[in-house]
Amino acid sequence: MILYFSGSGNTKYFVDLFNAQLGDVAVDMTRDKLPTDLSAETSLGIIFPIYAWGMPPVFKKRLRYLFEHTQLPKNKLYTYVICTCGDDIGTTDKEVAQLLSEYDITMNAVQSVVMPETYVAFPGFYLDKQDVGRKKLEKVIAEIAPLVSRIRKHICFHIVRPGAFPVIKSTIIRPIFNKLLTSDKYYKVNDTCTHCGLCAKACPMQNINYDNGGLPVWHHNCAACLACYHACPINAISYNFTKGKGQYRLKKYL
Repeated sequence: MILYFSGSGNTKYFVDLFNAQLGDVAVDMTRDKLPTDLSAETSLGIIFPIYAWGMPPVFKKRLRYLFEHTQLPKNKLYTYVICTCGDDIGTTDKEVAQLLSEYDITMNAVQSVVMPETYVAFPGFYLDKQDVGRKKLEKVIAEIAPLVSRIRKHICFHIVRPGAFPVIKSTIIRPIFNKLLTSDKYYKVNDTCTHCGLCAKACPMQNINYDNGGLPVWHHNCAACLACYHACPINAISYNFTKGKGQYRLKKYL
């Protein structure tokens, strides 16, 4: 079984490509019904995007809930972790291993997969240029077959890109970022909004509905994934420092 979370769409795209070859059951942890029994599983995949050099807090919370409310395998379970990221992952591999160990699950394999950048809500963070994003996706596609082969054989591996100053990023910068820069109160929508509903549809948290005028309203259950910002067809939504940075469209890199 594969347990995954996707915000702006990169991880969903990866899971679809990956699982087309692996052929397992894939569960979207924010949109699908959670499984109640994992006792028959021999392989467990955990796939998610890196948010501020760590696991998305909502995904971590859902995993805890699942592990505490479902039957886990009594026999040996091969567990692999795949992190999609724009660049590096800090010490996320250690964070996941620690979480799994709390439920007597061993992380047997982990790999970080570099995807086109989607986070643009902070100074210094921009979308990849088209050629850069395309090269990233070409590399991802080439990596899938050997990755699937290793997982089918239950091979142990550790292939990650921690980046520079990983401990500082994951243990010092990340908590500050999560505390101060993930609130949905910073979303704004201008009067060019056409009330199309795509922002609410894109939100993995079902955090958006509409006021009497048809404008989106956020309800403080935000994953800070920027899916709503990127989904708006006319760029009517802004968040902090997104002005002039464009929107992520996976198709332009394919």
